[in-house]
Amino acid sequence: MAATIEEARQVAAAALRPIDLILSDWRLRGDEDGIAAVREVRRVLGSTTPAMLITGETSGDVAKLAHQSGLVVMYKPLRPKELLRVINRLSR
Repeated sequence: MAATIEEARQVAAAALRPIDLILSDWRLRGDEDGIAAVREVRRVLGSTTPAMLITGETSGDVAKLAHQSGLVVMYKPLRPKELLRVINRLSR
């Protein structure tokens, strides 16, 4: 778990096994955002690990940026069954 991009980078760099899925909130600490965090984790891992952006922001701009970065977007409040369905789909 990480609250900043630097923390996410450190978690990815220290991972003892492959990371199957990245879940990130849109808004992180300070001015950081989840899209940049996913980008950094993917850079550290050297892969295009599946990722999901979770947000309460309904602006089309956020969704567009997320999709351009290869992220699935889910909106708050999350329904547990829907979240699990998407996680299972992405983890294949």
